Amino acid sequence: MKKWIAAFLFILSACLRSEAQFSIESVTKKFDQYTAIWPKTKLQLIFNQNKYSPGDTVYFKIYFLRDDLLPVPDNQVIEVNLVDPHGASKRHVMVRVQNGVGRNQFAIPDNLPGGIYLVTAHSNWMKNFDPELIFKREMVIVSKNSFSKIAAPVKVVAEGGHVIQDSPTKIVVETGKAGSGVELIDQSGKEIDHSTADLNGFAAITFTPAKNSAYFMRIIGDTLRTKLPTTEGDGCGIALIPPSANANAKLRILMPAHSRLRKDELMLVVNAQGKICYATTFVQETKDLTEIEIPREKLPQGIAHVSILNRSGDLLASRDFYLNAVEDVRVEIESNQTKYNIREKVKLQVELNDADGKPLTGEFSISVTNSNLFASKKQNSLADELNILTETKEKIVIDRMNESSLASLDLFMISQTEPLPWRNILSREAAQPRFPFVSVIQKNGKAYYAETGKPVPDGTQIIFYFQKSRKFYQTFAMDQGQVMLNVPPITDDELLYLGETFYQLGAMRHGLEVSDLKIDWTADAFELPSAPGYRGISNQDAYAAFTSKKRLIDKSFGVYSTTGQKVDTMLSPNKYFEAMADVTVNLSDYFLFPAMEDFIKEVIPSLFHRKVGGKSIVRVNLPEPLISRATGDPLYIIDGIATKNTDYFLSLKPADVVTLSVVKDWAKLSKFGLMGKNGFVVVTTKQGDMREPLADSTLLIKGIQTPLSFKAPDYSRPADLRKPDFRSTIYWNPSVETDATGKATIEFYCSDDVGMLDVRIDGISSSRKPFSKDYQLEVLMDGQAKK
Repeated sequence: MKKWIAAFLFILSACLRSEAQFSIESVTKKFDQYTAIWPKTKLQLIFNQNKYSPGDTVYFKIYFLRDDLLPVPDNQVIEVNLVDPHGASKRHVMVRVQNGVGRNQFAIPDNLPGGIYLVTAHSNWMKNFDPELIFKREMVIVSKNSFSKIAAPVKVVAEGGHVIQDSPTKIVVETGKAGSGVELIDQSGKEIDHSTADLNGFAAITFTPAKNSAYFMRIIGDTLRTKLPTTEGDGCGIALIPPSANANAKLRILMPAHSRLRKDELMLVVNAQGKICYATTFVQETKDLTEIEIPREKLPQGIAHVSILNRSGDLLASRDFYLNAVEDVRVEIESNQTKYNIREKVKLQVELNDADGKPLTGEFSISVTNSNLFASKKQNSLADELNILTETKEKIVIDRMNESSLASLDLFMISQTEPLPWRNILSREAAQPRFPFVSVIQKNGKAYYAETGKPVPDGTQIIFYFQKSRKFYQTFAMDQGQVMLNVPPITDDELLYLGETFYQLGAMRHGLEVSDLKIDWTADAFELPSAPGYRGISNQDAYAAFTSKKRLIDKSFGVYSTTGQKVDTMLSPNKYFEAMADVTVNLSDYFLFPAMEDFIKEVIPSLFHRKVGGKSIVRVNLPEPLISRATGDPLYIIDGIATKNTDYFLSLKPADVVTLSVVKDWAKLSKFGLMGKNGFVVVTTKQGDMREPLADSTLLIKGIQTPLSFKAPDYSRPADLRKPDFRSTIYWNPSVETDATGKATIEFYCSDDVGMLDVRIDGISSSRKPFSKDYQLEVLMDGQAKK
């Protein structure tokens, strides 16, 4: 019997092993299925300038793209945050992006301390992935002095992900400081090798680890040591030579002479832009290394990821590398002149062509800034941002003018490599994403009785009313009080919610108002990355000084006065509801009673008030069929804000009220559903903005931020020429489209500042190729520029 069981277990084990063996075809099929469920996206923001002060408005453009740079279709909601070094959001806006492109802005709080912050952006879909992979951009905010980052700890990474004994291994060291010396030492402190960090602070040392030995990296001159990953007795190491303009990539696979993997058939899999673009198998056998060429023509521009797998699908080694591509879009900028007088009109023509000189259509953003205010700092091209840096946790500056930039970029790629989740990819059933793509803001919560804490019964009807936009949304509580709210396309708003349960009495179905309904919204568990630590610099910042002087000048010349603006002080916030009134009473026509209860009793027959058990109730004298459906007090609209608080309504003094209206007609109220079944009482006060205190912050709803246009003077029209005109951003347009010949014309006026203007263009062609271009103009004192 025991022999039979042992034989059965052996056969079962063999079957399971056989079932777990993967071929290139099965890996490719599984990979395609996985990426169809888990597609990657790219999110990029472009700003009007690179430094700000408290009180400034930050203008930006958004690209939300698929891995292949095609736009994410339809409407999508993007969350943008300004984050401090503690991970706290100091400004949060929700932005709508349509077919992959959007524009918006946010105001930096006036009282925000200066420092280095992060602007982050993410969609609901991106919550499925590592928070460090969302869009991040450091933003310096200055009120007096500038700031510098505190260096991050030294980081060491092995190419391929493993340190393997008796196998040559490249170690990449991220020092954070260009030109710093690093040395590799063993556990006794003896130096094995040393190197110097490149322009981005990366250094590399290749060595052969010994058995049972520990190794450390340290900055020369520093006593702090950083331990290398533990040396493994067996494994697979890799050394990759990235592809060049005329050569394929070469991958060397290295294993110790004693490695058991040498007899196994292994798979090399290369993926990019959501697809496997090259795969092959190999057996190392007795060779010291196996070298495999990865055909350049198989690789798209951007980051590719190489994985070494065994036939069971276990990951042995992996790394990212970059394919440098030729220039796909040529951008030419021509101006009617190169030097301008202050307040003179500038006319630029932008032309897009492909590598063969043929016209390309496309769209782009353009910013023109005062270069005197911003320290000269190299910017990455949009192509590098989208093709490289959107897939990395950290950011670097890729200086294409430096011959060593590609070598530095390759070390950066090694340091940023994240292994693919091959266990999930090759599993029988891939895990499903928790967060979908969404075109609306969604909120989930739990509805319960405030007095007892018990959830409302399943099927409880709940209606949400948005106070400012006068929209309402009706739903039902299910599964122990769980509710979901789809926020309509509105700006920031305030909620009122009402609930009603139902019971059957004979053949009649009756409603019962939930008078103490409470909803707690589920907190967003998505953790934002923190801004870097920083320290102040003693010298005064040029932009901070400029902003301070500009605001003083603007105030002196009355820029913020309301002269010439007409304000309709007679516009009632209740206008919408008053238009429906069946009864309206102008309180100035009557003797003013001291209390609202007395005024109702004596003047308004459509309302009646009484006390039940010491509690005041108010009822509207409703007609059928509403009278049989009524469940309680009416909805009060007081200066445009709806409430069910009868005590607050009765606390109003008649002497402070202008009009009181009652809506009781069934045809008018029925369209409001649960909101209108008890009638409306509409109150307009002399103050015009009276309301009960907002005691519950869960009633505040973050809506979609409305995009605003950048304002700049137009001196072709009559203007007050005495007012000084000083601007940091001279011109900003987030969306310029070329015509069929690939050309676009931009016009703007110079300010009163003299000096150089920096023109920056970032866009994407109709062929889905990103491009960037920098250009400079000079502004002179009036009359000095030559025509």
